[in-house]
Amino acid sequence: MQSSIAGQVEAIGAAMSDIVDAFTSAPSSEVLIPNIAALISLEKIFNTKILLDAAVARAAELANAGVLVGGGSHIDFLIRTFGLSRAEAFRRAELARELYPDPQPEDPGTPETEVPDDREEREAREKEEKEAREAREREAEEKRRQALKNSRENALSAEKLAIINRELSNLNRGTTPTRQELLAAATAEAADRSAEDLRRWVRTAVTKANKTTPDPFAAMRKRFLHIAGQDSDGGVRLTAYLPADAAAMLHAALAPLAKRGDLVDVLPDEDTRTMGQRRVDALSHILGLSNSGLLSRGRHGIGSIVVSMSVDDVTDLEPNGAGHRYPTNTGVRLTPFEILNLGAAKYDFGAVLDSHSGRPLHLGRTRRSASLEQRIALQAAELVCTHPGCSQPMINCEVHHLIPWSHGGRTDIGNLAGMCFGDHKNNDDSRTGRNNKGYMDTDPGTGRVGHYPADGSGVVFNETAAQSESGGARARTRARERSGTEPPQDYGGLFDVPA
Repeated sequence: MQSSIAGQVEAIGAAMSDIVDAFTSAPSSEVLIPNIAALISLEKIFNTKILLDAAVARAAELANAGVLVGGGSHIDFLIRTFGLSRAEAFRRAELARELYPDPQPEDPGTPETEVPDDREEREAREKEEKEAREAREREAEEKRRQALKNSRENALSAEKLAIINRELSNLNRGTTPTRQELLAAATAEAADRSAEDLRRWVRTAVTKANKTTPDPFAAMRKRFLHIAGQDSDGGVRLTAYLPADAAAMLHAALAPLAKRGDLVDVLPDEDTRTMGQRRVDALSHILGLSNSGLLSRGRHGIGSIVVSMSVDDVTDLEPNGAGHRYPTNTGVRLTPFEILNLGAAKYDFGAVLDSHSGRPLHLGRTRRSASLEQRIALQAAELVCTHPGCSQPMINCEVHHLIPWSHGGRTDIGNLAGMCFGDHKNNDDSRTGRNNKGYMDTDPGTGRVGHYPADGSGVVFNETAAQSESGGARARTRARERSGTEPPQDYGGLFDVPA
């Protein structure tokens, strides 16, 4: 089977190379017009790839394939093996759960108050319940297979399957029709409906089905808040779903601050802001009040904004200009005006970084949890998770002991690094290479923290674009530019500076 699939993939690659050459060498109407039908067929063929993606995701989950790449789950396998984003890996895994669901536990229902004493009657009842359960399982499996068949025969696009999956996520438990029945129906309807029309159709079907089993906690289970990355103007879009109580609190909090003339030094008649703009200003004001005097000392981060700047950045502030953006621990870059607009100068911290390695100087403590100042130092130096290829902002990271606390490692800044929750759990503190997991440690040659893979191939540093914006990275770059050499090789005394 393996050699057969490999050969077929090779044939597809060769055919695709010929098709790409035919079009990309000289795009023209002469090559387009006679091949429109073939291109439509090709598009349908490509659409079936989403079914393969889901099947591979399901197979990776069953095989516990995360172990193959030193990760903790099949999501890690998809990301590291195929170079997917985390969002795309989760999308494939979600579709896999829809098309290849785990067997659902039987609803025990309401226990009977009186159990029949007659053995034959009890056995007959148990047999009847078993047959009914098996019939439901056969019907669910039949509907699942029908959905797969519809998806393949109709060559449904990834977009349409994603729409179906997203809308079915709002379905209550135990509805009539069932989830598998709606999935089969939706994949059949998708062949003749546009993406938006399909969305409306599935949403209407889900709404009707939910009325058969009202769920008072449905909104609570659906709650979420998504914060997108910055756009070209520096702004960020929010997408959220709030349960009614949270929505009521939000309305109550914004309403008194979102009137014309509120929070600005102009008369109400002169306030030209839209309602949407006034609500944003009100939310910013509330967030400012929340952050102005509350700094959490918990292990999961600090409720503060840390701007990662080196001494050279401060010196070059004017040449860089008012529009230059400086990275922060939140993943959002800010201009000097926006930094000042935070209005929390009395709570600011400065972290002095070593001019060669970019690592923070010593801020040692002997207790288990890292101090607030140590967290700020790590955030200023690294900005993001230190694991190679990771761009998670430091505010979403935990403080990791390079030499574990349980092995005598001290809570000193030289023994600490920031790691996101996903990479942190995949670090092998034993350093034995079990389950193909590597570990984080300081490279003696550069003073940087890097990842040592289980195969012993040597240290690998995080060189992502996000990491390159950190104060530590810029300090290392400027040190090389000034000296024309690599950083010095001996960092034995770097972290011995008193706290």
